[in-house]
Amino acid sequence: MINIVKRLNLIFIFSIIAGITNNSYSYLPSPVEITAIKYSPDDKYILIYTYGGVISLWDEQKGKLLKIDFKYYWDPIEVFFTPDGKYIAFVRDYSIKILDSMTFNEIRTINFSKYLKDNLAFSDNGQFIACYSSYELQIYNFNTANIVNTIKINDRSIRSISFSPDNKTIACGLYSGKILIYDLTTKLLKKELDGHSNFIYEVKFINDGKHLLSKSADKTIKKWDIETGRIIYELKQELHLSRFCNFSPDGKYIIVVYKDSIYKIFETNNGKVLKTMNMKSHQVGYKLGISNDNSRFAVIAGSKGFLKIFDFKTGALLKEFELSRIINHLLYRFVRERSRQGMR
Repeated sequence: MINIVKRLNLIFIFSIIAGITNNSYSYLPSPVEITAIKYSPDDKYILIYTYGGVISLWDEQKGKLLKIDFKYYWDPIEVFFTPDGKYIAFVRDYSIKILDSMTFNEIRTINFSKYLKDNLAFSDNGQFIACYSSYELQIYNFNTANIVNTIKINDRSIRSISFSPDNKTIACGLYSGKILIYDLTTKLLKKELDGHSNFIYEVKFINDGKHLLSKSADKTIKKWDIETGRIIYELKQELHLSRFCNFSPDGKYIIVVYKDSIYKIFETNNGKVLKTMNMKSHQVGYKLGISNDNSRFAVIAGSKGFLKIFDFKTGALLKEFELSRIINHLLYRFVRERSRQGMR
């Protein structure tokens, strides 16, 4: 793998020289870290995004690479499956890109006049997309790409967005540490939750619609009663929660990664530890994806970049397959081709 990376770096340098010579220089990707692992809604496939620009789709049962694409290099830091699993979406500068989840063909683009933040949220029924851009929270119809709602917000620092299960309210986590809950019908501020001392990484409604989870740079996870604004409980963590805390898709569980590769699974109902797992022998990382049925989770492990699938309740290793070598090999071929094109 080291040799591949060295050869890749050489080709990357040559491609830069060739691009400059031909006045057609553009950035090329590099094999860095995994930034997103997402299960498809039916839990059959795993979508992986590598920082530097590689989007890949894997068959979880067979451990087989189904599709890989490099054309969006350097753009998204997060990717999303639509609730029906037919599409994936991400923010790219002044637009939201919608791709077919199996072919990666571009289906549609929602364009904006202002730069977008990297946060997106889909309604549970898949009909609406929420995004934020310069004092405006904008709701779009997914099928028509038409704007259906705009809420003016006197704070330009929204970090995370989440629809309620009934799609009637929306939660916004701010850099200030506050959480704003808006009524989508009246466009009025319904509730302001104040309890974090640093910016919010993520907010997520629990399926009952009455409670909200939040994780913050103050190294705490909080569960809120939305109606009263009361903090039901708080979990503390010694590591940065942007990377070391993962909510399950339905909000029922939280996996927190502690020092020395200790994983703890918490039940959000009561904040109690369901399971503690020592994962040090597996050389696991902090970025993981949780299946929608809460039966297993996937995580990148080891210096060779294996994708390992673990049982959610017992922590037992279910399966593993090589990932980084395959991606880096195809990336090497891609960069080599780009280099050849630049030299023509």
